[in-house]
Amino acid sequence: MTVHTVKTFINGLLAEEAIIAPEDTIFAAGRRSSDPHYDGKSGDVIRAGEPIVFDIFPAEPDGYWHDCTRTYAFSSPQRRVKEMYDAVLEAQTSALDMVREQASCSEMMIQVCKLFEKKGYPTTRLLAKGNKEARVRGFMHGLGHGVGLTIGERPYLSLFGKERLRKNSVVTIEPGLYDPRVGGVRIEDIVVVGSPSENLTHLPKDLQI
Repeated sequence: MTVHTVKTFINGLLAEEAIIAPEDTIFAAGRRSSDPHYDGKSGDVIRAGEPIVFDIFPAEPDGYWHDCTRTYAFSSPQRRVKEMYDAVLEAQTSALDMVREQASCSEMMIQVCKLFEKKGYPTTRLLAKGNKEARVRGFMHGLGHGVGLTIGERPYLSLFGKERLRKNSVVTIEPGLYDPRVGGVRIEDIVVVGSPSENLTHLPKDLQI
């Protein structure tokens, strides 16, 4: 199976619901998924055991966007992929628990970085301290961002995000880990900030399919 086959099927399903994907869909398989922005090329072949980062961010006719990421593996995942997946799922679960009114965006990011660092993964926090390995391996992007009439808007959950979460704002929570020797793992949900907050993404988080 190729990425072209999968994306064609995805686009057909979106069309049936009158939803469009103006910025395409990320379906990145194998080692090339270690680049968080690699969207997957038509001829890429999907192989058993390798990670597949599936990031879908379509828009409704009224202009509002969705954003969801899951990581899958056909058959039994490689051991390293499973280890990365377990770490990302733990980080995301922890971050989801932090989503509440007035939570500091930068503090949420710092806490997730610390969790990954304790497990031996480089993060953007270490990059800021001069760790060059963090450019190509580990947690290499922000924890999340706002979603609404654009796919990426304030607030930004990053090391330098100065904002606090406001009631009824909608944000993504999407930690990830990347390794050029293995591939990438990312899990993303959309959450409405409140007391309590509401996770709008009900898609299961199963690695193996």
